Amino acid sequence: MEIQESRHDGQLVVHVRGRLDASWAEFFQEQLLGRIRGGEHRLLLDGAGLEFLSSMGIRALMRIYKELQGVGGSFAMAGCQGMVQTTLQQSGLGQWLSSVQLPTTASTTAAATASLRLEHFELDATARLQLRQVSAWQPWQPVEDSACVELELGPDSFGVGIGAAGETLAAVRDLCGEFVAVGGAVALQPPDERGRPDCLLAQQAYVPRLHCLQALICQGQPGHLLRFRADAEQPCFGLSQLLNELFRLTPARRVGLVLIGEIEGLVGAQLIRSPGRLQACQVPDYPAIKDWLSFTGERVFAHDQAIISGLAHQPHSNGPIEAHLHAAVFPYQLLPNGRVELVPLAQRLFGGAPPRAVLHLVNDDRPATGLGESALYNGACWWSPLAEEEDKA
Repeated sequence: MEIQESRHDGQLVVHVRGRLDASWAEFFQEQLLGRIRGGEHRLLLDGAGLEFLSSMGIRALMRIYKELQGVGGSFAMAGCQGMVQTTLQQSGLGQWLSSVQLPTTASTTAAATASLRLEHFELDATARLQLRQVSAWQPWQPVEDSACVELELGPDSFGVGIGAAGETLAAVRDLCGEFVAVGGAVALQPPDERGRPDCLLAQQAYVPRLHCLQALICQGQPGHLLRFRADAEQPCFGLSQLLNELFRLTPARRVGLVLIGEIEGLVGAQLIRSPGRLQACQVPDYPAIKDWLSFTGERVFAHDQAIISGLAHQPHSNGPIEAHLHAAVFPYQLLPNGRVELVPLAQRLFGGAPPRAVLHLVNDDRPATGLGESALYNGACWWSPLAEEEDKA
């Protein structure tokens, strides 16, 4: 099978020559799903050179069609003739057939050699976020019970922290782990190497509440949206690159942010014992630190979906950026192109398949052996500057 690409009337045209059968269906499907993940949501298949279409080929086309339907995209086939056209019509898929006339020569799509792709949407330039901060635990001190706060994490908030859900702090003191909260949804990692993360989702009158030992929670709506998409020359986006772009676009020193995108690799750590168990000041050295924290030994969760939230701080213009970010990991789902609302999207992602992990992201910059920073392929980032005053709990 030979596949080439061109553009016609704003659509990606995929020119196929050969047989779309069991030998080629999986290859064909993965090629097109990769283009869809990259943001190509309007596909036109040129079937003039398609010689044969089997049931496995139809199954691949159905998968591509359903993926595009899920993000409001479009799919059609032009130039189909003979057996291929008859097979589609007799299979009840005649609605895919288009009468569009395409050029006879295909040229390789410019997407393969395009440069860095970033698209900025200004949602509300005046938007500012109020920060609610909880600091009941300072590593590696005992938890200060009087400073612990039970926070309501509703649809107008997002952020990160260490906490647990339960009736009282005493009941959950030994269960506190990392969490990510976005738009009334919470992914919570129990402090256990074998524990699976839990998910809390606002429904009707119910709003998630957590007893927090630490928290950085932003109240308000994001004022900016950045869409990013990798290509052959820019295969992925490191978090530092994306954060630098946010500060370039926004004259602010501190921003609250939510990132959703396809993972190239995450680097991070998880608590495997709750800080609530500390009875006295205890600064663990290596290897004792491994009794408290689990570190990723490699870049993890490639091609899954990350929902990353937290704060970033650039004390000086064009200077180094400090960030406190947690990532909740979910099975990959396509994101719609263009301008998209954060809360409905977050609710859909959290309400689907359960989360696989929650990580505190780190930059492993050890010489030679370091894993580097976390990176994404494609996605979206919502953010706003913080208001001048912080509400410290």
